[in-house]
Amino acid sequence: MSEHGRIPIGYSAPEWVSASNAPFSSSIWKREVDIDRRDNARGGMIHSLLSEYLWEGMSDAEIREVLGPPDLERKEGRSRWLLWGLGLHSGFKIDIDYLELRFDSTSGLRTAVVQQH
Repeated sequence: MSEHGRIPIGYSAPEWVSASNAPFSSSIWKREVDIDRRDNARGGMIHSLLSEYLWEGMSDAEIREVLGPPDLERKEGRSRWLLWGLGLHSGFKIDIDYLELRFDSTSGLRTAVVQQH
């Protein structure tokens, strides 16, 4: 539990995420809309975002206030995913890495995953 009494979101991410060391900036994140670039700043801020700014149970509105509109949305049964592109950071740097946030219908943000698509 954090000093604010909130539970940090549990997440799954490739090794490169822990090496991303830029501090999270909501304004920079929102400006980085060209998600198929290797130098997209979102990827460099992902560790800070996941460890300091996302909390279990956050609402869709709270997330959108921090990150802006998602690049993609999808639904599976009662779960809903919001995805933001991070640029080309892992592997051969030919596929876009995404932050995927999963919400359930009753308790808000449940999990975060960083993976390629």
